[in-house]
Amino acid sequence: GLDKETQGFDLRKDGSAHSINMYTLIYEKWALSKDTLLLWNHTEGVQQKDSAATVDTTLIKTLTDTTLVLFPVKAAEGYLEEYEKKIEKGGNRKGKKQK
Repeated sequence: GLDKETQGFDLRKDGSAHSINMYTLIYEKWALSKDTLLLWNHTEGVQQKDSAATVDTTLIKTLTDTTLVLFPVKAAEGYLEEYEKKIEKGGNRKGKKQK
């Protein structure tokens, strides 16, 4: 949606999560279970058949100090989401670059 803006999420040490430049997808919290990242979210401001809270389930394919590569379990084979760490005041931010 916003070509020149970083989009993604901010994962906080307390388990909370926040959306970055995604105004209809609201991240609430996150959890880690072995190699699986769980992200709780809901939508706001758009009409959908089901706008209830959902949990994105993603497998961590690569994790370094600066990058996070995820495979959403409901995605097509070979689809990956790559995030880069952006350090700003108040937390570590992850911005998405899709491949």
